[in-house]
Amino acid sequence: MSTEDSGKKEEQAKKDAEAKTEAERKAEAARKLDAMDPEERAKAERKAEVEQAVKEALADLKGKLDSSYAARDEALKKVAEFEAKQREEELKRLEEAGKHKEAYELREATMKAELDTLKKRNVELSRDQVLRAELAQLDFRSKRTQDIAFGEIIPQLIQDADGKWVHRSGKDIGDFLADYAADEELAFLFKPKASSGTGTSSSGSTTNTGGGDKTSVFKMSQAEVLKRAAAGKLPQRR
Repeated sequence: MSTEDSGKKEEQAKKDAEAKTEAERKAEAARKLDAMDPEERAKAERKAEVEQAVKEALADLKGKLDSSYAARDEALKKVAEFEAKQREEELKRLEEAGKHKEAYELREATMKAELDTLKKRNVELSRDQVLRAELAQLDFRSKRTQDIAFGEIIPQLIQDADGKWVHRSGKDIGDFLADYAADEELAFLFKPKASSGTGTSSSGSTTNTGGGDKTSVFKMSQAEVLKRAAAGKLPQRR
């Protein structure tokens, strides 16, 4: 079996396991709902509606981010291709004109620029791997919400004097992520905490019961969606 086939099977097995876990979670939630009195059930159902609205908003945000990144990468690729073509034409012109020294210097500068780009990419890959490993220790709601956290945090990382990746505040990445996960405004990036059994969430937030801002979640910024979701103030679904 090839490495590629093995990787695909592992990825599918992971997806199947996640789907099974999600199905079990939903079944358990349904059993708990059946055991609740009407008032508690209404509160639990409202909470589920809010969580679903946030999930849909985050999915939309992820799709838009992916599209933006794809468009950016395509634009950068076209620019790189155009610049490469211009350099080749300039090299050809210099060589045809007998200006071999200038042609050599241009070729040398091009090779140096390409090497610098590769070095930068390697540094970025090492940074991405470090952050992904740290994020994997947190209990995110889904891969999408983990990707949103990744996109928000990655520009904030720097290398210290020893070349170690840290947060720009100077904190170790693990320590910064502990504070990040504890931020109530970001609670909906993570799986909900266990209910206290009183019909209210452990964060103590209340839900919006109407009359508030009717702005669609799809027109809000990512930060606004998360902030309103944590406060239970997303527009009600009809």
